[in-house]
Amino acid sequence: MTGAFKIKCALKNGGWNTTIDIYNMNSTNQIRDAIILACPNYREKIEVSNGPKYNYYENGRDILIRFVGHNYDVPQMEIMSSDSMPITGNEPSFNSTTWIPYDPTRLFYEPVPFEFLHTAETSPQVIVTVDGIEAVCASLNCSYKYVAPVTKITGFSLNGNQMTLTGTGLQDNIKTVTLSHVPCTGI
Repeated sequence: MTGAFKIKCALKNGGWNTTIDIYNMNSTNQIRDAIILACPNYREKIEVSNGPKYNYYENGRDILIRFVGHNYDVPQMEIMSSDSMPITGNEPSFNSTTWIPYDPTRLFYEPVPFEFLHTAETSPQVIVTVDGIEAVCASLNCSYKYVAPVTKITGFSLNGNQMTLTGTGLQDNIKTVTLSHVPCTGI
């Protein structure tokens, strides 16, 4: 198959426009750019890719155009042979198909990034990471509560095996003391 084709696309005002000649060997990016040049309303709103039908452009073209971010029924584009360099080959044919028709009752949303998801909480939330990977809190509730310390150790002294702690707000009923990751006995 050799030659060129054109794509007829709908303009925003309801009119139609036709692309410049798109050669059979053009890449999908070149096809996308030709559509956007003819119909600027599709800028950043279409994705063009090769379909699965043909492995080699010499055998034919299967082009998929995906509309992204449109919330209306997009008019069917039409593929036609170029006037100046018509498509030639073994019985070339042109077909335009809508795979997923527009239905206002069935909306499709792209995946929402995790950082845009929030829940209404009554206490402050924190992001917990372990080895650089975000952790999930139980029940998706990552709240915390700051409790001001009631007691404060201001110093200590060590005399043989006996340690003396000094501070403010210390209670008489201290149950455990750990010094350098070693639990103390005989409190």
